[in-house]
Amino acid sequence: NVTGAGTTLNTTSGQYQEIAVGFDGTAALTIADQAVVTTTNMDVAVNFDAGVTDTLVVNDGTLNSQYLNVADAGTANVTVESGGIINTGFLSIAGQAGSAGSLTVTGAGSVVQTSGLTLGSSQSSATIAVNNGGAVDIGADAATIANAVHVGAADTLQGAGVINGNLVDDGN
Repeated sequence: NVTGAGTTLNTTSGQYQEIAVGFDGTAALTIADQAVVTTTNMDVAVNFDAGVTDTLVVNDGTLNSQYLNVADAGTANVTVESGGIINTGFLSIAGQAGSAGSLTVTGAGSVVQTSGLTLGSSQSSATIAVNNGGAVDIGADAATIANAVHVGAADTLQGAGVINGNLVDDGN
C-alpha cells in the first residue's frame, strides 16, 4: 500500500515501468491519504485465476498512468472514493472473453479522467458505477459532471459493458 501525504511512487523510468496488481494469485493495492503513484502502465488482474478477485482502491490519493488495464483476463474491482483521482491516457475494463471488471467512482471530488475507454466486450463482464458525486470524464474537453460518465465531443466510449449512473455524450 502507498499511503500518506507526501508519499510518492514513480515507475516511469528505468527497466520496470509497469505495476501489476495480481499477475497471478490474489493481490490488492491501496493508494490513500493524499499519496501519489505515477507509472507508465498498470494492470489489475492480468491473468485468469479461478476464484480470485484483485483490487485497486484509490481513497483520497492519486494514480497517474498512461494506460490502466482492469481485469484483462481475470477478475478485478477498482474503487475510487473520498476524493480519489485516476488520470490515465487509456482505460480498458474486462478486455478478454471470460474476464470481469468493475470500476466504482463514489464521493464528491472522486474522478477518473481518461482520453479513451473500452468497457468490456460481448464475451466479458464490465461495469462502471458512478454515485454520491463521483464522475468519469472521457476526453480533455469533458467537464466533470457528478454522478455521470461524460464523453467529450471528440472522444469515444466503446464496448458492451454496463453503466450504473448517468451518461452524457457531447456528440459521438
